[in-house]
Amino acid sequence: MLRHSSLIPLSHEHQHGLALCVLTERALNADPSPENVAAQARAIVEQFEGELQNHFHIEEEILFPALTGLTDLSGQQS
Repeated sequence: MLRHSSLIPLSHEHQHGLALCVLTERALNADPSPENVAAQARAIVEQFEGELQNHFHIEEEILFPALTGLTDLSGQQS
């Protein structure tokens, strides 16, 4: 099933968030020093504030309420 074109930006943001997790894990495994942990934390906060905070807002305030009452992926209501 193809996703609606309006969901593509959210999908890309999901990919960015997952990539952030993978890259953070790799960076911390390679260098678990306190300085690197702090650098990774700053990068996470920066991405959260720059992209993910709005992403979660859109999901929680727009997308999820619009899906209330749907019982399956076809859009059939209960």
